[in-house]
Amino acid sequence: MAPRSHNFLHKLDPAARLGTFVSTTPAALRATPFLDGRIPYWEGDPVDAALPISSPAVATVDRIVFHVGFCGSTLLASLLDRPGAALVLREPQALTDLAAYRSILDRDGQHDTTFPDLLTAVRVALYRRWADGEAVVIKPSNWVNALLPDLVAAPARLRPLFLTMERRAFAVAVLRGGPARIAFAARACVHLANADTTSAHRLAAILALPEEPDDRLLMLAILLYDFQLALFRAAAVVGGWNADHWLCFEALRSDPHAALLKAARTLDIAPPPDRMLIDHAKYPGTRYSADEEAAANAAIETAHGARIDRAIALVDAVTGSSPL
Repeated sequence: MAPRSHNFLHKLDPAARLGTFVSTTPAALRATPFLDGRIPYWEGDPVDAALPISSPAVATVDRIVFHVGFCGSTLLASLLDRPGAALVLREPQALTDLAAYRSILDRDGQHDTTFPDLLTAVRVALYRRWADGEAVVIKPSNWVNALLPDLVAAPARLRPLFLTMERRAFAVAVLRGGPARIAFAARACVHLANADTTSAHRLAAILALPEEPDDRLLMLAILLYDFQLALFRAAAVVGGWNADHWLCFEALRSDPHAALLKAARTLDIAPPPDRMLIDHAKYPGTRYSADEEAAANAAIETAHGARIDRAIALVDAVTGSSPL
């Protein structure tokens, strides 16, 4: 059957229980690297409408790729997407909005008794199928890692894949991305630190150090990595998800086809063909070069290797949060 067109939940105002819906197509969703509104992927004007705060129980399983950020998740999502087999939604804004709301609740010590119903309503909206026999997979922003404790409250509903990378490689990737990525990592660290007092104390310990601003931001990036890995491990214990549900960036780079087959098995979708993208996953139309990325990483190591060493040592000494 031909793909169905329908309104898509683009943004969310959780406190007001309002969703912003847009009219779009599967082709437009596939062509957009990030569904956060930076690139419009809809036709006509967005429409605000009340979002039900309760939804009937659903028997479907939510396929989702959790990741630490800057670890090849957009590449993986692009390679797993295949019309007729899987539609991979990359970073839908509504889910990010809900994660931000959860963090604010935690920060302010508030409890929203309807939050589980709100989460269910968002899940139902985003996982609605566009074509018969075509699974929907979500690759959210790593901002959404704040929702992991809520999502694993019903682990039978989830079929997750946890995409990670080496800790030092994460620090290098953050620095490689420049000021915007460094600032994002710092904000994400604060965002996740709102979840519990232990994380908040670790964050406060880093902020209290008499370090230069750039070095403190680097330590926040490393702490962000630690927070995310801790969330993944805790979720895996609750859900009983073994090593089959874990994939690392290094494996994706060294043997892409084997990594894709593993990801497809974990997410229970049809295996993709043996192929790699020529275009850059984040910037369609721009040629991607692994050699250029490796050269950029080497340049970061040359310029900042000593800073990275010191930042990792300080984070471990001050917070005791090393994942190793």
